[in-house]
Amino acid sequence: MKNVIQLLEKIGQTATLEKSDRAQLEKMLVNAEIDEASKAAILEADVDSLAELLDTRQKIVAFLAPAEDEDEDAEDDGKEEICSNDEAISG
Repeated sequence: MKNVIQLLEKIGQTATLEKSDRAQLEKMLVNAEIDEASKAAILEADVDSLAELLDTRQKIVAFLAPAEDEDEDAEDDGKEEICSNDEAISG
């Protein structure tokens, strides 16, 4: 798997390889130390097969929740009223 990832990284980093024709890609894959199924998936640009071979997830969902504003919490702390137990019961 490591070799496949390294090869894909090299293709992505090299502008001429990224837009290369099939013959250039085949020439590069001959020297690559990866299995034949991965080579075929790369040549055919078969993302689904390659993801399955690498045992990866294709869709990853992530989200960020905004943090609570600390200033609002500080204001609330200052406005709290302290009452005795008698006031709380009667009030």
